[in-house]
Amino acid sequence: MSYKIVAALIACAINFIAFGQSVPGDSQAYKLHATIGNTQDGKLSIEASSPRPLEQAITALRRQFGWTVDYEDPIYEYSQIKLGYQLKPRLLGGQFKANISMPVNNSPDVKSSTLSELIQQFNQQSETKFHLLQESATRFDIVPDIAGQKPILDTTIKIDDSARTIGDTVNIILSEISKQKGIPIIRGGLIDNDLENTRISLKHTAAVPARQLLNEALNKARTQKVWVLAFEPADNCFYLGIETSVKAEKLPSGQMIVHPILNRPD
Repeated sequence: MSYKIVAALIACAINFIAFGQSVPGDSQAYKLHATIGNTQDGKLSIEASSPRPLEQAITALRRQFGWTVDYEDPIYEYSQIKLGYQLKPRLLGGQFKANISMPVNNSPDVKSSTLSELIQQFNQQSETKFHLLQESATRFDIVPDIAGQKPILDTTIKIDDSARTIGDTVNIILSEISKQKGIPIIRGGLIDNDLENTRISLKHTAAVPARQLLNEALNKARTQKVWVLAFEPADNCFYLGIETSVKAEKLPSGQMIVHPILNRPD
């Protein structure tokens, strides 16, 4: 591996740690989390302020209701990038406010309608557009909808059907995309025993979209997993974060706890 590639991977990994956090010297102040509440007319209100405001809003929504909703960045245009701390390129981001229909249940149709309404309102406020893919009854993906730019996880790849851990499978998928596109894609996050100990085998006779393989691999875990694929303009790389899908619950004491969502057949 060349020095340039190693340097890019290290820089990308460092930026993964700082993903979503404010950086000293940035003029734009962002919120750590989106706020979510109810309006007087029974709507669900969401307010986000982040380099990735749609992703922040989606995170609040999925944790509130225990949904599995993935998010994929585009390669952002120069108009969406600014010079931040130490003159490093950073996403411009911004604020996003939405009032959407309150989900009446957790059916796939209601999830799809709610997420579509949120994305529609975001697209009306943002230069960067997204659309919704329903991958299964329980998994939904929010992917970029940029003219002339194909989402990177649309890349078709083929991997062998050897038995390996989910984590190793994900690493191979990312490596194959990087080989085709010439852009580093790094998996970060905390150690997850579910990913590192569960062995799987994906069987496809032909190349399929990388997104399909990624979701198939994660769907074999004991708990539902949600991913975020974020583009880092400072290093021209993507990084992938994976975490367990959870549902937040507020106890009578005011304490917030979260419950992991178990995988179940579609």
